[in-house]
Amino acid sequence: MPPSLQALRDGLRELGYEEGKNITLDWRNLPDEEAANVTAREFLRDRVDLIVAGENQTLRATKAATTEIPTVFLHVDDPVANGMVESYSRPGGNLTGFVGQPDLPDKRLQLFKEVVPTLRTVLVLADLRDPVSRSCSPRRIARRARSAWTYWSVRHPRRLTWSGSSRSCGPATRTAS
Repeated sequence: MPPSLQALRDGLRELGYEEGKNITLDWRNLPDEEAANVTAREFLRDRVDLIVAGENQTLRATKAATTEIPTVFLHVDDPVANGMVESYSRPGGNLTGFVGQPDLPDKRLQLFKEVVPTLRTVLVLADLRDPVSRSCSPRRIARRARSAWTYWSVRHPRRLTWSGSSRSCGPATRTAS
């Protein structure tokens, strides 16, 4: 379950929606494209009111399955370039949503350096298998910042363990499964 799901539930409750009474949330962690296609067809068959597509594969499956059920996408990479929507300002059809900003990592670095002018080393935890995380170009940002950025590719937060200090003289990648 994503950490933001509880916040969504709390927000909906504040608006008068209560799970099991006047709203149903069906969250699924889909392992691959085929599972996303099956789920999209199930949602179409069940005539759900809204689909929230949390990844590229889910958005592709939903777009292929329906042009009628409103779909909000989150955490996808460039839906315009990938042909999912016509434009950011006017997506068209039944799809709309939020995308990461490609310059956001640069902006974060600028803010970090304003807060800590002597910043030399940054540890970034990200799932580098994820196309949105990869699109941030971690090595490019580290070079531009003239800082040592250590990237740990984290696939699941519960499997991350700290084993001591990490001293790095340049960007590196480690993997925690």
